[in-house]
Amino acid sequence: REPECLHCAMATASLNGLRAGAAGAPGVIVSAAVGDFAAVDVPRADVVLGSDILYDGAAMAALADACERLAPRALIADPVAGRAEGARAAFVAAAAARGGTITEQTLDAGGAEPALLLTVDWS
Repeated sequence: REPECLHCAMATASLNGLRAGAAGAPGVIVSAAVGDFAAVDVPRADVVLGSDILYDGAAMAALADACERLAPRALIADPVAGRAEGARAAFVAAAAARGGTITEQTLDAGGAEPALLLTVDWS
């Protein structure tokens, strides 16, 4: 949805030793904007990881759809306080509507802002 965010995510992955390239090769990441998932054949992954991404309630159905299409499981960390009112609930509802089983676990942040881990399983 946000090209600048996608650029930052890809740059961070590169700095952490991952390389961009062809889909399916071990250790290779592939980028696509959320809106692209409905139009292209997206490679499957083992898990989708996300952190602090539940900002726009109107985009949560698209995010849940993208997560389901990408992998059988998603792990989403979100600040306990949330960032946008209703966004987390909208994501959980959208994931459940797509057949996902959602569990929530509070994470000890060691003095930092506490986080909630949402685990969504579509398998």
